[in-house]
Amino acid sequence: MDWTSLLLPALHNALFAAIAGMGFTLVSTPSRRSLPLVALLAALGHTVRFVMLDAVGVNITTASFVAALVIGFLSVPLGKRLKCPAELVACPSLLPMIPGMYAYKAVLALMHFMTEELSHKALLGESIIAFFYNGLTAVFVMCALVIGMLIPLQLFSRIHFTRGRRSA
Repeated sequence: MDWTSLLLPALHNALFAAIAGMGFTLVSTPSRRSLPLVALLAALGHTVRFVMLDAVGVNITTASFVAALVIGFLSVPLGKRLKCPAELVACPSLLPMIPGMYAYKAVLALMHFMTEELSHKALLGESIIAFFYNGLTAVFVMCALVIGMLIPLQLFSRIHFTRGRRSA
């Protein structure tokens, strides 16, 4: 694998993931100090997934799970440093990896299935297969993102910062 041909697309994806991560962060009214760190986490997570997909050749669910693990493990110390919950740093960083294209293709295939005439049974079969493939891929990737983020947060639940009073 030629790493130089992978560098420019990886940087391109990282830049747009960072922008999207910051945009999703702004919705939750964060502190200004968290914006660059969320952008960095989003870019790093998306780059990990991109490299695993293109260079290593793993499937999108596994690559998303590993990227979510990276984001989760890094969000715990960053959340502690920012004195905010680690979820506030991790969740917006994951959002650029939501598989919107797979969800769109699933809905499009369902629409084709519902509007196709019964005389075209081969097209009906292709549409329903495309619906299940794309829909299940979207669901599995979203589950992998959530599970990958939650594992580190649960492992280090006593470490990461929580707001409010501690119960006795």
